[in-house]
Amino acid sequence: MSQVIGIDLGGGKIALGLARESLKGYSFKAVSARVKVLASELGEDGAILGAAWLARRKLDGGA
Repeated sequence: MSQVIGIDLGGGKIALGLARESLKGYSFKAVSARVKVLASELGEDGAILGAAWLARRKLDGGA
């Protein structure tokens, strides 16, 4: 099973490195071994597209 969770960190490569290190420090090894922290391919539009997707899902009766 695969689940995608998007979080807009801002800050580019520096934020990605910090997020990867935090993941290792604050999660179980079994979890962090399966999680990938990646840069968005959507650029600056990622946050608004994610918000629109969540709103649409909510309106369609999703969780």
